[in-house]
Amino acid sequence: MGDNDEFQPLYMAIGYVIIKWSFIEAALDFAVSTIYVDCGGNALRKQMPKFLKDKCSFIAKSVAELPALHPYRARAENITGRIINVKDLREDLAHSVLTQPIHTNGVYSFARLDAKEHNHQLKIWQFDVRHFPKMADTLETLAKDAQEFAKSLELAFHK
Repeated sequence: MGDNDEFQPLYMAIGYVIIKWSFIEAALDFAVSTIYVDCGGNALRKQMPKFLKDKCSFIAKSVAELPALHPYRARAENITGRIINVKDLREDLAHSVLTQPIHTNGVYSFARLDAKEHNHQLKIWQFDVRHFPKMADTLETLAKDAQEFAKSLELAFHK
């Protein structure tokens, strides 16, 4: 598994996903912070959520239960649902290792040790780099939408 040119499309895809995900996660953090501090979300939880699933659940609960956030409900559910739908691919790309020094027509083999609370599971999976352009479009749109959502909350509620 050298650094030869045939791996460059894979490296570019993984790098893009990791970097674009940081924009998505930052927007989620800003939305959570605004809801928790400025919209009464602190009444729904003792502490601000730290993990992705908890952040998405907190936002969903907040827009359902806090009257000031009801107008944001459909948008919030759409964005958090899309985040949950793509998070596994991001986690797989970030936490897996290549298992083969070759690829077949842009399909790379990976393995990931998924640490569960009481056991570990080995996940063997493949990534087809030819799907990257569609994935990039999905992440680009999601990042833009998440950032716009967080900004709209900040403008409406930040004191």
